[in-house]
Amino acid sequence: MTHFMKQTKLVNAAGAIQEPVAKTLALYFAADWCPDCRDFQPKLNDFYSKVNAQTHQLDIVFVSSDATEDDQLAHFREKQGPWLAIPFHDTLRDELKRK
Repeated sequence: MTHFMKQTKLVNAAGAIQEPVAKTLALYFAADWCPDCRDFQPKLNDFYSKVNAQTHQLDIVFVSSDATEDDQLAHFREKQGPWLAIPFHDTLRDELKRK
């Protein structure tokens, strides 16, 4: 895993801790209240499916800008692919959003 994420435990949509397995890791900054994010989401889902059709080459990590943990979880579970996320209360989430 990349150096800046070594202290962070990523989770899947069920809330279980999961390590990335792909060589390539993409950070996806989004919020459900964001119209541009809602428009982009289906395109990213399609891209993810196509890239990983033969072998798992790409992991996407959701970095939420949703207002609450409940909003983040709903957004993650209902609209995104089988990705990983930085937990809502993890300090890395806020640090990455500031960069």
